[in-house]
Amino acid sequence: MSQRQLEALRLVKEAIARLGYPPSVREIAAGMGITPKAALEHLRGLQRKGLIRRTARRPRAIELVGSEPALAWNARPVPLVATLPKTPRNSLNLPAILDQHSIGRITLDSKLFPGDLIYCLQVGPAEFAVFRASLKATAGKSNVFVEDSGQLSVVVSTSLAAVPRNWFVIGPVVGRISSE
Repeated sequence: MSQRQLEALRLVKEAIARLGYPPSVREIAAGMGITPKAALEHLRGLQRKGLIRRTARRPRAIELVGSEPALAWNARPVPLVATLPKTPRNSLNLPAILDQHSIGRITLDSKLFPGDLIYCLQVGPAEFAVFRASLKATAGKSNVFVEDSGQLSVVVSTSLAAVPRNWFVIGPVVGRISSE
């Protein structure tokens, strides 16, 4: 199961638990930050796997049918970081520095964001980028960089050469979350 399918299933489960009825495809899309068509494809994948049942052309017609205990919420607090002091470009102490300069914590599901060295950066009023501190960037993807001022920035660039030379990479963005 893909991370996006897992996220869609989590949104369905949370809506049913909170509201007593499933979310619409548009609500799932908004919760995932994708188009309704893309959300529908993820729901079709969940249906093929036997985890949900959908009734065509009916609103909110999503029913949970598969039991998957491994999908339980695995809460894990993740540091929220905004700025860093001037640090050497290849700092082996990056996790300690990020932890030391965190301004709070956000709870994430470790199933959606597995692995170590996961951090968050606020990129909007209620939107956060989840990134991995690896000191490596991925061309064509969103990456987190530290500007000369110490401010962290998310940069999407097909060419890493477009990033100013005095910035250094923290790591790739592995997802986005919204607190709304």
